[in-house]
Amino acid sequence: MSALTQYLAGRGFIGVAAEATVGTPVAATSYVPLLDESLVREPGIVLEKLLRGSRDSAFVAVLGEQKIGGSIETPLYVDQGLPLLGAAIGSDVYQYAATAGGAQAIGGSGIAAGVGSFALAALPAGLSVGDWIELHQTGASDAGLTNLSEVHAVASVGGSGPYTIGIGGELTRNAYPSTGTAWRVPSTTAVFSHVLLPDQPNAGSYKTLTIEKNLGGLTSLQFAGAVVGKTAVQLSSKGAAKVRYDLSALAEAQIGGSTPSYGASAPLSLPNFAASLFGVADSSVASFELDIDQTAKEYWTFNGGTLPALVVPVERTVTGKFTNIVQSMAYYDNMVAGTSGAFTATLSQGSSSIVIILPKCLLTKLGVPLKIGDLLMYDAQFHATHSDVAGYSIEVQVTNGHWLPFV
Repeated sequence: MSALTQYLAGRGFIGVAAEATVGTPVAATSYVPLLDESLVREPGIVLEKLLRGSRDSAFVAVLGEQKIGGSIETPLYVDQGLPLLGAAIGSDVYQYAATAGGAQAIGGSGIAAGVGSFALAALPAGLSVGDWIELHQTGASDAGLTNLSEVHAVASVGGSGPYTIGIGGELTRNAYPSTGTAWRVPSTTAVFSHVLLPDQPNAGSYKTLTIEKNLGGLTSLQFAGAVVGKTAVQLSSKGAAKVRYDLSALAEAQIGGSTPSYGASAPLSLPNFAASLFGVADSSVASFELDIDQTAKEYWTFNGGTLPALVVPVERTVTGKFTNIVQSMAYYDNMVAGTSGAFTATLSQGSSSIVIILPKCLLTKLGVPLKIGDLLMYDAQFHATHSDVAGYSIEVQVTNGHWLPFV
């Protein structure tokens, strides 16, 4: 008798990459340690009951709507799994470094999107190979929705005016006019900032992922066109921050497994947490949960296949809950009056951080249970709604050592 092949569970992993085109698979670029996962393809078999002189009711089987979906649960890190977080919010709209300086006008005919090299009329002071270059759509130093920015590693500098800047295998994401500016980011820079926003800059666009599920070294299932439907973030004093992503995908293929590579940071936990409610820092918060539902829906059409023709996020709802040790009646009074305010959860680790900003929140339920042998605690539920001032219901700011957009 031959020995049984053993595929070790410890050799399985999940890899993630952002897709440039919805449903076009790409190789995994980041990996995240797992707590649990349940991604599976449902066969969609329909058993038709026929009367054919037999007591067997399920006599004819046909293929119907097949689904690819499930969840990934992982600790929350400042440097791992961030494409999933980005796709759960919307997109990584712009990136910048606090150390950028020496701005020079781009000049010429500007810079096109999707190019790996470009011309500058003049170099930012001191720019050389090994630095980063930060591009702005205007001359302003503050990046934003009206001044998109991005950062690239400088691989080569040529010419003597105009100068040709090569950024290796990286490609520009946005177009920049001649009046835009280029800034030098020194090679010693350790952190870069990312702003994750929903529906920006194009309200009709959404980001999809390719998920690689490695089956213990046997093979990898590659799920393309994956949309993050529901996301649940849990911050508790009792353990590591956790996040669960529910996903739905368009296509599946079996591929050779990639080689996973993980970040060096530890999961975020109690020493890393801080909260602000109604715009005021609150150190009495004991737990905080956030649920983001993008209402990912599958649509099947007569396209010759059994998998969905489309998986799209059709509506966003942001809700959550928190507990805290009661300090005053302020939260109760805000609930009664229907007062809205900004909620912020800050997760910091060294020079890196994840800051979740909800610009307009309402308390929808606030319990104050009386318990023997316990302090008076608020048990609150909230709803984050669209802010006309900010232009969205949720924003996440990430600062870490990565300069390229997560999604």
